[in-house]
Amino acid sequence: MTSISRLCLFSISVLILVLKCQASQSSGMYTFDLYSVPHMLNNNMGQWGYGLEYRFYLPIGTPAQYIPVAVDSGSPGLVVYSDICKDPECKGKVLFNQQESSSWVDLHKPVFYSYGAGKISGELGTEELSFSSSEKMTMLFSLIEKVDWTEPGFGAFNFSGICGLSLSQGMNNISVLQNAYDNGLIKYNMFGFGVSSDLSTPGELVLGGYDESYFTGDLQWHDVMQDQSYGILYMLNGTGVKVNGQFLKLPCAEFRNCSFLVDTGGGLFDIAAPGFPSLAVESDCSNVDQLPTFSIFIDNNEYEFTPADYILKIPNPNGSGTICVSTALGGDATDGYVDIAGWFFHKYYAVFDRQNQVVGFAPRN
Repeated sequence: MTSISRLCLFSISVLILVLKCQASQSSGMYTFDLYSVPHMLNNNMGQWGYGLEYRFYLPIGTPAQYIPVAVDSGSPGLVVYSDICKDPECKGKVLFNQQESSSWVDLHKPVFYSYGAGKISGELGTEELSFSSSEKMTMLFSLIEKVDWTEPGFGAFNFSGICGLSLSQGMNNISVLQNAYDNGLIKYNMFGFGVSSDLSTPGELVLGGYDESYFTGDLQWHDVMQDQSYGILYMLNGTGVKVNGQFLKLPCAEFRNCSFLVDTGGGLFDIAAPGFPSLAVESDCSNVDQLPTFSIFIDNNEYEFTPADYILKIPNPNGSGTICVSTALGGDATDGYVDIAGWFFHKYYAVFDRQNQVVGFAPRN
């Protein structure tokens, strides 16, 4: 996972009613309910914002155990917490019990993963994933038995695993999407990512296609950048950042293309560039009128955000009434970066086409 591992902090509890049902099928596509859970998070510059964790329930094992996993376009493979895990980060979560599954196969191969917040380890194995009562596939994945975070990271989130859907893959890291495509369960090697306008209502994760009812107009397609030195991620060609109608000078544009990362697991929509202002809002909403309108440009296509787009009023977790929170973070940085994550998807529907290595955006309904 590219960004969630460096996010710290406390979560604001949200009551979600989960219907643990199998995915719905339609013409070579499978649709899962997509749950959006808000958290207060911080970025590399120590700024706080109102981020989003996106997860769905993946039916694993025989009989199926419904495990809440994060949707992460920034990492490969499937990682699931085991009930063997006794670390604090595993307490109170829905954990996979391999002893209760007749289809679990332990390959007796240890696995280790390092993230910005620490390390996790476990065993590699195979298990059955059930997309419907008749459509199943065998999946290679990592069953995590030990979580060792040096700072709060995954422990602040409520998922019990990570469903990596990035373009990269290796011997031990094959994505659920790619595996479903290779097994003929889905028609297209792509997924659609649709967030509900009301967080109490599930959105949709579509494997094998996308749902046109979630957006207006046409999808604007962007090629994934190929000259990546850190694995093949959903990096897009960033061509500009604008604040209150004025373009900022991006240092990366002087000697190479600017890389804007699209990361469903990132949690925070985060923009940093020389001269980019803070997007912090006072809790009493007193400075909302002074906050800027900003845009990011991908292949010279503009994606605009006004204060009305990125400032929310939420119930005060420490008292009565409401407070204002920012769902986007910004700051003045020498090098500059853009993480397209979190609440960006609350305004724009996204399609990740693995086969053609493109990403499409369109305004969400």
